[in-house]
Amino acid sequence: IFFRPLCKMRFASLVLCVAAIVSLASCEVANLTDANFQSIIPSTADTSDWLVMFVGAKTLGWASKVLQMADKALDGEGSLQFGRMACTPQEWEQCQRFEIQKPCVALISPSREGVWIYLSKEEDVSQEVLVQQIVEWVKDGHHKDPMAPYPAPIPPRGPHFVAELTNDNFTVAEAAPETWVVNFYSPECGHCRLFERPYEELSVALHDNGGLRFGRVNCRRDEVSCKRYGINSWPTVCVIRDGMYFEYDGDRSVEALTKFVADPSSGPLVGGPARVPAPGWGWWRELLLFYNLIWRAFHTIRKEPAMRAKATEMLTAIGVTCAIVTGGFLLLWHFCLRDDEEEDAPVEAPAPSKEQKKQKKKQ
Repeated sequence: IFFRPLCKMRFASLVLCVAAIVSLASCEVANLTDANFQSIIPSTADTSDWLVMFVGAKTLGWASKVLQMADKALDGEGSLQFGRMACTPQEWEQCQRFEIQKPCVALISPSREGVWIYLSKEEDVSQEVLVQQIVEWVKDGHHKDPMAPYPAPIPPRGPHFVAELTNDNFTVAEAAPETWVVNFYSPECGHCRLFERPYEELSVALHDNGGLRFGRVNCRRDEVSCKRYGINSWPTVCVIRDGMYFEYDGDRSVEALTKFVADPSSGPLVGGPARVPAPGWGWWRELLLFYNLIWRAFHTIRKEPAMRAKATEMLTAIGVTCAIVTGGFLLLWHFCLRDDEEEDAPVEAPAPSKEQKKQKKKQ
């Protein structure tokens, strides 16, 4: 009898927890990427409307909570689907397709062939206030905003003829008799991601041109090759021909690049010989390779929680060991070596007395 109220309370708490979980699980927020965006949201007339939050990579979890709260507030109004997408240098094509410039909420309607963008007028708003604003905008406000036309789908990528160049095989490409068109890029660069497709299309268009090869160099991974050419910005396109390299600085369209490849000497920047050694290339190359190795190891450890914990434990042990060894050496020097040095020091002769001085004067 004593435990019956307690059991009822536990049962009620369990029911509430299950109800909360079911209410949150009722809204499935799709994780959209460049690879699955067009398959999940096809450009067909029978596709339902989507409410998509375009945010940064670190706020994906926050976006899911906002969309789940919005779905609960809308109470299944219409056949509205929910999705989130992180606009990063690695996932940039769909964000460019919808012309996303900052974090926002987009109402995407393939059936109505339109897109409405909502930007909060206030920068620092609470989660509840933002959900309320989004709900009001979806119900009534989005009809007052201008509708952007639904963008055309991005065609899938086809095969290309771009070779991956590294520090190991780049010198072989330089010594080859063919003309090389090289794209120096960084995987974290958004402009480099946008340039990938035109550059691959360029390699397909000019592949049948005899004696012409295409390659690309990852300047984050292969810093040595990029530093040799003085590459300071990405993407940078160079043509290497007959021991000379010609750097391109112009429009990154396929038509403009085709004209430049046909006549590289007409480009705005003309470089010197292709194999230009850096100052002190012998030890400088080893220093750069060591720096690159340390940098890559640091980033690998930072991304893996298990490796980061082991590295922290190892560094702590090394620091404690160094502190103990240093302290022991200082104590040894203070109590042992310092006394020996004082004993071995030459003893100064005492000052002569007055009688000794008088005897020296008489002599």
